Amino acid sequence: MYHVKKLSTRPFFGLLTAWLIATSAIAYFAMSLGHVHLYAENGLMENLQVVLLCTAFVGFVHAAISTDYANETLPSFMALLAFAFVFRELDVEQFNVSESVIFLFAGDGRALYLVPLIGLLLRLVFHCRHYIQHAGYYLDKRSIKYIILAALCYAVFSEVFDKKYVPIEHSDFWEESFELAAAMLLCATSFGVLTADLNLVAEEIARDRAVFDINNVST
Repeated sequence: MYHVKKLSTRPFFGLLTAWLIATSAIAYFAMSLGHVHLYAENGLMENLQVVLLCTAFVGFVHAAISTDYANETLPSFMALLAFAFVFRELDVEQFNVSESVIFLFAGDGRALYLVPLIGLLLRLVFHCRHYIQHAGYYLDKRSIKYIILAALCYAVFSEVFDKKYVPIEHSDFWEESFELAAAMLLCATSFGVLTADLNLVAEEIARDRAVFDINNVST
């Protein structure tokens, strides 16, 4: 039987504090001093996201290598997703690069990494019964909570300001703020945390199955 374990909130509040300090400083310079280029395209906030996502990509690749075979799909998917997000934030066309680089990272050449990304997503969907059956094990882990929160920051919170659903001044700043939060969460998840959590989930499931089998035999 699965038992919920209470996680320390200290790492999360550390991330929250870092995000608040960074966004507050940028907000001051952008809104009070007029340096709106800080949250413009290819500005400081997007460049910070690129650095964090590149770091997350390396971390997720390491996680995919270090995780048990049965659980390697998720970190592999996250690695490719982080890689794709890097070039979502970078406007490659604005750099002095060759046409082949633009084709690869801003044109139809993106299919080279989008196709395997979709393949890994389908593999996750194919094993959705396993994740639903053992949802309690996964949802109790810090890395999964961070990934879910990052998804909300990208797909919900930042979109509210990107689509101008909320008529607020400096809406682009708030959009980039939530995307920065998502990038920080993914970076924090990638190094060691996801690997440890997935391997622990595999151990907990195996242990509980063994206990269940023993109890069935004894009865």
